[in-house]
Amino acid sequence: MLLADHSFNASTFAARVAASTRADMYGSVTAALATLQGDLHGGAATAAYRTLTEVKTPENAEAVRPRDPRSRTTHYGHGASRVQVRDPRAKHLEAMAKELSAYAGRDRLYETAHAVEEASRKVLQEKKPGNNDLRKCGFLHGAGASRSRNPGDEFTCLFACGRIAGWTGHILEQLADNRLIRPQATYDGPGRGTVRADRQAGGKRRTGLTPRVLVVPAIDLRSGKCVRMKQGDPTTATEYDGDPVERAAAFVAQGARRLHVIDLDGAFGSGENLAAVERICKAVEVPVQTGGGLRTVMHAERAFAAGACEIILGTLMVEDERLARNIINRFRAK
Repeated sequence: MLLADHSFNASTFAARVAASTRADMYGSVTAALATLQGDLHGGAATAAYRTLTEVKTPENAEAVRPRDPRSRTTHYGHGASRVQVRDPRAKHLEAMAKELSAYAGRDRLYETAHAVEEASRKVLQEKKPGNNDLRKCGFLHGAGASRSRNPGDEFTCLFACGRIAGWTGHILEQLADNRLIRPQATYDGPGRGTVRADRQAGGKRRTGLTPRVLVVPAIDLRSGKCVRMKQGDPTTATEYDGDPVERAAAFVAQGARRLHVIDLDGAFGSGENLAAVERICKAVEVPVQTGGGLRTVMHAERAFAAGACEIILGTLMVEDERLARNIINRFRAK
């Protein structure tokens, strides 16, 4: 019970992200287990135990004063930086650690854990004077003593045993009312790549571009409005902006250098929004690519005539590749 998942921790979230892609139970639990293994999560127990094996005796704790690479102020076993009070599990873990250490004849390990905790507290005071944050100060005890009869590299597996119930509960809940978890990303790096010339072995020159990411905002149109759908289901379409031209202008004002416009009515065969696409192309000075319902040469011709710089052929490439190739060859210059 002490090791069961609590709040929306990293491994539980990883399980739900995997489940949201419709991965099965095994795949979702595996994602959670892989996340739990990290030193900043469940793997901290193993890292704490390694610290104890390095210190060896209580007398060495002050001299070693191990640093935790994940933070400027904390050590493995002291918990995440967001924890501002002593972990409520620490009291119980400490009591069990002391009892099990005595039972296993490893009292010195418990004493070493206690000494490392005090040394870590001093490091915290040096970095942040007056900060009495105890955090998970019993975790070193739990890692180094209560599991004293298990190899250190098995700690994460034992940790996972207590979390399986919570993980599977979250996975089943996600699958019962699923929505793909796919956060938006905002690129804030250099706007343009620069050409560079490098020397390879043998004196030959090669050129290349520095890495660059281009974020292209998408506008999905239905009945002339900007909408979003859930997993491509037209019955779930919800309007988020009434005027696509205003939305396009807002994207450009925020720095967009290209727009991606999809005609959902055309894609589902229930009409078209070519007039709205044309209005967008006339209103902005950035390239606009469009798609949705482009299934004939005439459709492609009208899209280019509306001002699109590129067209997108999706369904047609699957249903009639010959026609799609004909359109590509006909409008290759565009």
